[in-house]
Amino acid sequence: SSGINAEYGVPKDQKEFSGRVTEIVNGEVLVIKVGNSYKRVTMSSIRQPRPAEGSDSGPPSKALYEVPYLFEAREFLRKRLVGKKVNATVDYVRPAANGYPERVCASIFLGNQNIQEAIVSKGLATVAWHKQDDDERAANYDALLLAQEKAKKNKVGVHNTGEPPIHKVADLAGNAAKSKQFLPFLQRIGRLHANVEYVASGSRIRVYIPRDTCLATFLLSGISCPRAARPSIKGQPATPADPYGDEALEFVKDQIMQREVEIEVESCDKAGNFIGYMFVEDKNMSVELVKEGLAKMHFTAERGKYFDHLSRAEADAKGAQKRVWKDYVETVVEKEETSEISDSNIADSSPKLKDVVVTHIEDCSKLWVQHCADGPALISLMNQMR
Repeated sequence: SSGINAEYGVPKDQKEFSGRVTEIVNGEVLVIKVGNSYKRVTMSSIRQPRPAEGSDSGPPSKALYEVPYLFEAREFLRKRLVGKKVNATVDYVRPAANGYPERVCASIFLGNQNIQEAIVSKGLATVAWHKQDDDERAANYDALLLAQEKAKKNKVGVHNTGEPPIHKVADLAGNAAKSKQFLPFLQRIGRLHANVEYVASGSRIRVYIPRDTCLATFLLSGISCPRAARPSIKGQPATPADPYGDEALEFVKDQIMQREVEIEVESCDKAGNFIGYMFVEDKNMSVELVKEGLAKMHFTAERGKYFDHLSRAEADAKGAQKRVWKDYVETVVEKEETSEISDSNIADSSPKLKDVVVTHIEDCSKLWVQHCADGPALISLMNQMR
């Protein structure tokens, strides 16, 4: 099946496949897009950095920054693999158990490089212990053990006896007061680098801003984008997708998920979400969504500097009747159809000019006028009122 809700499984008899990496879930699991389906794969025989025994690292989003070397492990994989084509060889399949879904465990290759060996040699993952007669292990298990010995000898990553790197990250999501404090700095900078951590919908994105070591929710400016389906969370009922909402989400995920982007912050809403424009490889994501007929231009775009780009993109999408514009019919065509009643209805299309006197100028786009033809009637009326 295709689309964002595509099957994450791997056919049992499929031992090898290749595709593009779309997401690093954590230091062990990644998502590979093969054709139109997404395959969730666990890397065989390795373990990501874990919290010290007895310590609570909190939810996964917090653990990423608080568990020593977990952020470095994720970044090692993200920078090397996201958007790249990899080959996967299935080593074994772990059946569903203890509330965990079935796991497909595979060896991942980028060209000729085995990713498990690479991450273990950097000390950013350890090798899982298998019994001697256990067939459920990576095909290159011995090479992984050698890579681990090398990492221990070099005292790198989790094998380093010194203080681990600390990541103090401020989460601005939902914190309106803190977001408003940051706003003037972000506006002054203009474009700044950010990493996309999560895509919630076509226009709602969670970003990490390395410069300020902060996490924030970023809303794409200048557009009105259909919402994707939302599951039931914390007792809130699930909501179905708007037409093209899931398609917009998949399109944006495909372009920016876990990619390095640039953002321009315009403003901040009451909930503390930043609003602005996002660029990936110099493509404006608001414009790209409008161009694909996956969003409409919002009236607030008129105040922004990308109004012309958005207007042109919308005109093209309307002309091609793309997605949200599939039923769009140009107004001019409608007028022609309704005016074919008789020739007498066809009026002279040249503009009718009238003499006027400007009585008041309000601003550069608005003025008040009086028709000269109304002059005598107005004088007569004023005389009557005296």
